[in-house]
This record gives sequence, C-alpha cells and structure tokens, in this order.
Amino acid sequence: MTYRELLITGAATGLLSRLVAEAATGERLLRSSGEGPRREAVRAEANTFRRARHLESGEDLRVWLTARGLTLEEFDQYISRCVARAGAELDGLGAGGELGAQGGELTAKLLFGELACSGAWRAFADTAVRLFAAERLSLDAGPNGPRPEPGQSQTDGAKPVRPLAEVVQVLRPFGAFDPAWCQERLEVLQSRAGMLEGAECQIRASEAVAVRLGDSRMDWALFRYDELRLRSQAAALEALSCARSDGLLAGEIARRAGSELTALRARRQELPPGHVALLDGAAQDEAVGPVEHEGGFSVLWLRERSRPDVGDPEMVERAVSELLSEALGRAANGAVREIGQL
Repeated sequence: MTYRELLITGAATGLLSRLVAEAATGERLLRSSGEGPRREAVRAEANTFRRARHLESGEDLRVWLTARGLTLEEFDQYISRCVARAGAELDGLGAGGELGAQGGELTAKLLFGELACSGAWRAFADTAVRLFAAERLSLDAGPNGPRPEPGQSQTDGAKPVRPLAEVVQVLRPFGAFDPAWCQERLEVLQSRAGMLEGAECQIRASEAVAVRLGDSRMDWALFRYDELRLRSQAAALEALSCARSDGLLAGEIARRAGSELTALRARRQELPPGHVALLDGAAQDEAVGPVEHEGGFSVLWLRERSRPDVGDPEMVERAVSELLSEALGRAANGAVREIGQL
C-alpha cells in the first residue's frame, strides 16, 4: 500500500479533513500572534513528544526527523501549532471556530510534517489494515461468513465513506489525484467497510462475547479512587500516618500538605502496576501507599471497586471490540508488513 493510498484512506474516513482543520487552526493562530506561544510551553510539549517516542537525545530526534524528510525547524513549527491550538481550546476556540483556515492556505510540506509528527500516518495505516483484514476475514469465511439480507448489498448499513467531491477537495493540497482512481478506491473502501460491519455483527451475535466477559471480570474491574501526589516519600508516609493513626480525612490531609486531591476512575488493566496490588487489597476508604511516580510519591484512597456486569453495554462493547481486533489481527498476520516510515 502506497502513501497515496493511505492518504485516500484518511480522506475517505474523515481523518484527513480533521488533520487539515487542526493544522489550519494552528497556523492561523501563529500568524495572528506577533510573539507566538511561550518558549517554555513549546519546550515542554517537545519534551513530551520525545518521551512518547523514546527519543532521548538530540541526535535521536534528528535521525527520526531525517527519516521522515523533516527538519528541526519544521518540528519546532509543528510543536508551536500544537501549543497554540491547546491554548485556543482553553479559550473556547476550536478548528471549526472563527480562527479556522481553509486547507488551501497550507503548503504540502507543512501538511506532510503534520502527518508525520501527529501520528496520522500510523492512524491511516491502522485503518487501512483493519479494512483489508476485514476483506480477508470475509473471504476466508467462505459460505459460512456473514451475508447481507435479501435485497441488500454487502455495503448496506456500513458507515459510508466520504463523497468523491469532498475527498478530491481535501486531497488537493497534496498534489494531483485522478478522480477516476479516487472513485475506484472509494468503492473498494466502502466494500471493505461493509465487510468490517458484517464481521462485527457476527461477533456480537456469537457466544464468544459472553465467554470473554466471564474471563475478563477481574481485569475489567472498575476502581474509583482518590490520589494525593506529594514531592517526597517522607511527606507521603506522614500523610499515611495522618490517615491511619489520626483518622484525618483525605481532603484535610491534602489541605495541610498544600496539594490537591484528584478523583480518578480506571479499569484494573489500565492502572499503573504500582497501583494494582495496593488497590486490590484495600478496603473501601482505606489509605494505601506510598506509590512512587515521576516527580514524587502518591497516597491512594480506594472509594469503590466493582466487578463488571455482564449486561453492562460498555463491557459488551469492550468484549466485541477486543474479539474483533483479535480476529482482524489473525486475518492480517503474515499478509501485512511495514516497509516505510510512519
């Protein structure tokens, strides 16, 4: 699959138009601001970007950018757009607001930088692989696979791809795309979307969903807890002593420590490893810890621990999503490999 095919996949599913709108908003915000975003905020965002991709040194970052045809200046511009957008969202402005810009005002170079740095290429590729795997899954199932009802086509009921005119419009900044080729690719994508819909419906109606719900009751347990983050282990131990020995409430301990108590909610499998063992064994409203984290230590108060209900729609959707992803992964196994930078 070529980058052009990834672009039309993004355009057909609406992912590309969202990226163009976000890039346009960021660029307009930068143009309208004489000084631009604060350099401290830009550096902080750049550090977050690098940590997420394990780019520990400046040389690591340069190699990553060079592999994608980007310069440090273009990286700085991307990070500046991110910071500008984040500030605009805090002020109640978004890509659809008055600060939005038309995609035609953006250069292809800027947009390719946005694609590479934002992770959009990966998102497009993941979407394309899911659709391709759905087609393989449908073909492998043969006569036993999901079939449309009489009078329906394979694509009936599937989420429609974007119209040809809209796709051609959003692709315009990236160069010339033959409308006939685009129409052909859209028909393929719509067909695969129908097959993906069929595979999901088949899984939803299977007994595998109930089995997965039963097998996952432990990992999908829901924890509601409060977290108090402190700078040192000594401060965390003092907070624990205040809770256990003196019977002080979490809010009062937070006030005395000059910190904030944060209410959190997470499934067991989503919890940081250090939290799991402590919260698994905690009684309701019990303070546990300390837990080390980047920048200090935490004390936790368990508020509620509940097993998932097999009839809970959220849990059913989670089970269906997991089973579908596993089926698609098996279908794509050995048939897809990455040969370019994403």
